[in-house]
Amino acid sequence: AVGPTLAPRRHRNSLVGMTESISGLSSLVLAIPVGLLVDRYPQQRAKLLKLSVIFAVVTSVLATIACLTDIVLLLYVALLFLGTFAELSSSTSEALFADSVPQGHRSGVFITKSILTTVGSACGPLLSAVGLFFLGDKWEPHQMKAVVVFGCVLMPLSCIPCLFFQDPPAAAAE
Repeated sequence: AVGPTLAPRRHRNSLVGMTESISGLSSLVLAIPVGLLVDRYPQQRAKLLKLSVIFAVVTSVLATIACLTDIVLLLYVALLFLGTFAELSSSTSEALFADSVPQGHRSGVFITKSILTTVGSACGPLLSAVGLFFLGDKWEPHQMKAVVVFGCVLMPLSCIPCLFFQDPPAAAAE
């Protein structure tokens, strides 16, 4: 392995903490520039969403290679790309969604969206808890890497719908 391994053998929580914060910090740094970009070019939002898919694919490839080779620095780079993808896709899809709903109907649609988002966000931890209940809480590094690689394979597939978004006619007319 090059540098520290992905599964520290000496309980180095600082490595986990640093790794955990990278994508969030990159999202935070990019929030204002991406927001300005999305607001400045409303007729290009669908293209920006498609661009975010490239960041997702790069993230998946880098994270997979990092897991298979134990190169932590490569994982850090993958997490930077993940933060970029998250911010770009979130900002553009939210703007596209808001522009696609006619004024006067937005509150009901946004409430429904919020409820569905909350339910969806709760399903992941619930599935994890059920999985841990049945599989146990003792995982070997090769098992953890397999789960991460599987997730990395699924990530680009989950982004395919982003390729079919279009700017609403009102945004194109602006």
